[in-house]
Amino acid sequence: MRTIRTCAVAVHRAIMHHRSALLVIAALSTCIGAVVKPAYAGGVGACCLTDGTCLQEAPNICTLEIGGTFLGVGVPCDPNPCVQPEACPGGGNCFEDNDTPGCEDEACCDLICELDLFCCTNEWDELCVDAALKLCEGSPIFGACCFADGSCSIGTEDDCAASVGGRYQGDATVCIPNSCPTEQACCLANGVCMNLIPNDCTASGGVSQGIDTMCDDGTFVCPQIGCPGTGDCFVDNGTPGCEDITCCSAVCILDSFCCTTSWDGVCASLAVDNPFCINAACCLPDDSCVVTIEPDCTAMGGMFQADDDVCKPNPCTPAGACCFVSGICTDDVTVAECNDLGGAFEGDGTACNDGTTSCQNPVCPGTGDCLENNGSVGCDNAACCNLLCTIDPFCCETTWDALCAKDAEFVCTLLPCPWDCAPANGDGTFGNGVVNVDDIVTVIVEFGSSNMECDSAPDNMDGTFGNGTINVDDLVDTIVNFGDCP
Repeated sequence: MRTIRTCAVAVHRAIMHHRSALLVIAALSTCIGAVVKPAYAGGVGACCLTDGTCLQEAPNICTLEIGGTFLGVGVPCDPNPCVQPEACPGGGNCFEDNDTPGCEDEACCDLICELDLFCCTNEWDELCVDAALKLCEGSPIFGACCFADGSCSIGTEDDCAASVGGRYQGDATVCIPNSCPTEQACCLANGVCMNLIPNDCTASGGVSQGIDTMCDDGTFVCPQIGCPGTGDCFVDNGTPGCEDITCCSAVCILDSFCCTTSWDGVCASLAVDNPFCINAACCLPDDSCVVTIEPDCTAMGGMFQADDDVCKPNPCTPAGACCFVSGICTDDVTVAECNDLGGAFEGDGTACNDGTTSCQNPVCPGTGDCLENNGSVGCDNAACCNLLCTIDPFCCETTWDALCAKDAEFVCTLLPCPWDCAPANGDGTFGNGVVNVDDIVTVIVEFGSSNMECDSAPDNMDGTFGNGTINVDDLVDTIVNFGDCP
């Protein structure tokens, strides 16, 4: 197999290096001969060529036909017993086309030359470099680096970043064919835009707008003669041009009268609807905020907030309610802040008391009696459990011990029971200490009304309950809390 691979490399070399047709044919013939050998009564063995290649040949073919050194019948070529040319280490960089045999890293040089002897017998060319980049330790990753003038060079990403105007095209990219853009938008002194190679743009007295820009891409405007002026861009200011050079130029490209004669009402109306004239908040991918025009915002990968022209407060990081394991709810917290505090973010624009959140302790209700050391986390009365765990998280995080039970005797007897809204006691109070079928019937009868006595949901977490209307939430809440009041 080694012989077949060596022959294949020889054919590849002959083609890649534009060898003559005769040499290509000769290489192919050698490969065919390596696979299909004529019978030889005396046997075959290792035959060493001057370039260090080992072939399995008969003695007469080795010495007389191909000028090799025969090592003996039955001697294998794997491992290669032939003396290798002294090309390792060489004098050039292993990861660059150095035009000399071998390269300076001996281990890398030996490895590559064992696979492709051309690298050590002739020159360390681009094929050797490609193999070294893939196989040798410590190989930097190279790629194409494009420059503002359209030129291209091969180097590492760091080398490209350190070069003025360089832009890395990616690992293993090449400069041939040159994929670097050759033309860019060029703003000339008279305000005209032309797509030119940067060097030609500079020679014409223009200013290149950067890689990937074209005159009609809508990402910029060339400064126009007469811009900036002195007046407000959004009113009839009675003078040529207006004070914002970008807005002024964008409008004057549409109507030159605005810069040559007067910035009138027509010019002002053009400015109102022009994206180059409207500065607003721009939310960048990292949630930071800058005030800029829409094209610049888009170029930075941002989201333009046309209806918000300020960044304080930051419109890019909307806040909401944050629920904690203890059942506590905190308003006006961003996602990042809530996560840092170990809470659960309820969503943008949510609030603790708006009925959209349910900051309940996940272990409430538990299974044990609230007034006893029940040996489990939480207790069986949801309201008592949530209230006490807000005061003492240990009761829900570790165990509902004797101290929790003692505190519950005091705290939970003070709990309101908003689900107990029947009967009316005639003295301004309602209920009888038990949530029962009478309370469910009352909620159904009062459904849709603003009867405050039966408006039990949501728990507003401030000692009050309800949202002003008897609805299905109140019915569900009453059913869930069926039984003795806490």
